[in-house]
Amino acid sequence: MASKHSDSPYHLLLMGGDQIYADSIWEVVPSIKRWSEKKAERRSTAPFTPTMGRQVERFYFELYCSRWAQAEPARMFTRIPTVMMWDDHDIFDGWGSYP
Repeated sequence: MASKHSDSPYHLLLMGGDQIYADSIWEVVPSIKRWSEKKAERRSTAPFTPTMGRQVERFYFELYCSRWAQAEPARMFTRIPTVMMWDDHDIFDGWGSYP
């Protein structure tokens, strides 16, 4: 006899945001931490350097890879078509709320 779960499989996983909290970017990315510690008027004119870009890209790549490589999500993502939307925490808390 087939299990109840195999008789009615998921057809689509719709994820509405908050899949991953990336708020730690402010503490773990050295250049972003230094930038965020500046006074507001200095932050608004500080350049976003190529080094910052590389560090930010690496942060997000490693964060998503580490989370999705865990056994449970990895198994699920190989079996269920998935559509994901980002919200602010997937990028960082308050994304889109700042000028």
